[in-house]
Amino acid sequence: MTPTPHDALFKATFSQPEHAAAALREVLPAAVAARIDFATLALQYLEHRRPSPADRAARGGCSRRRGRRPRRRS
Repeated sequence: MTPTPHDALFKATFSQPEHAAAALREVLPAAVAARIDFATLALQYLEHRRPSPADRAARGGCSRRRGRRPRRRS
């Protein structure tokens, strides 16, 4: 089951190459879409994983908390 309606829509659209091609043609600038061979679209199954400590260290130790805006005081 998909956790959100957005995820369900995205997966339904992009899990079928013909639907993905139609969606991309609609949103991409014409000059960009003209350079894509939509007939070659194919599914690629990728594994989603959390970054390892080594991945985080390679990025300079960034965490999700870094860069948050400080709270405003009333």
